[in-house]
Amino acid sequence: MLRIAHRTPIDVDPSLALTWANLLGSCEGGQSSGTSVRTCDAAQGSAALTLDPTRADHVARVQFETREAREGLFVTASDEGLRLDVEDTLGLNRGDLPANRLAAWRAFQERARQSKAYGRAERQALLERERARAGALLPEYFGVLESKVR
Repeated sequence: MLRIAHRTPIDVDPSLALTWANLLGSCEGGQSSGTSVRTCDAAQGSAALTLDPTRADHVARVQFETREAREGLFVTASDEGLRLDVEDTLGLNRGDLPANRLAAWRAFQERARQSKAYGRAERQALLERERARAGALLPEYFGVLESKVR
């Protein structure tokens, strides 16, 4: 379920509550699943974000990496402020998120293998075909695939 989140929380600056540039789409962050793991808006609380997903320069500094201690794809950033936002404030490496990202990536790799899409250009074309078929309702973790294919 989509929630409306705020880059600068209402508690911090109520005047930005309905400012378009301050509004973000967010997942429910584990609140409806009965889990104690909180991510996204549920984890952010009253912390203002440095990260602005509408800025291409911010998005370009966010990447996915593997880590030896745990299997999965972990969100991180080359900029310390952005890294703190994605890893700590938003908790984007908590729970099963890294494992789910890796599963989505491996499934795409298998589809690419079956389609004989071995090079970058072929994988990008496959991803664009999948985007076109999905329309406005992209599957979960689609952003991971976009990031890994670019």
